[in-house]
Amino acid sequence: MKKIKKVTWMGLLSNILLAAINPKLIIVDHIGAFVVSIFIIRVSWKILKECFGDLVDLSAPKEELKKIRDITTKVKGVKSIHALRTRSLGPGLHVDLHVLVDGKITVKEGHDISEEVKKELIEKGPDIFDVVVHLEPYED
Repeated sequence: MKKIKKVTWMGLLSNILLAAINPKLIIVDHIGAFVVSIFIIRVSWKILKECFGDLVDLSAPKEELKKIRDITTKVKGVKSIHALRTRSLGPGLHVDLHVLVDGKITVKEGHDISEEVKKELIEKGPDIFDVVVHLEPYED
């Protein structure tokens, strides 16, 4: 942003100076305005690109997906995970994943594992505010 301000002020001052020296050089003002507009468009595009990711529910970066996998597989009772999906919602992430557990455990034990996965991800994960855990039986 400071760079744009410097370029804008330099363009403005050079235009005033050139117009004071020779009024026929007014074309320089148009060229300067064009250059400044290019800078404005470039910065606007960077801002829009960042915001657009949030608007279309962009997935988390690969590093964050790996961290989510690592946290989940360390929870006692989790054999594996798959179908890991994330969505950016504002400043945080919504996580949806399938957790494979021993098929012989009780519903209560499975529920406890899913609650532990959710708790661990929200506490240790990368700005996660909601987790949906689907339990599936693990098959060798």
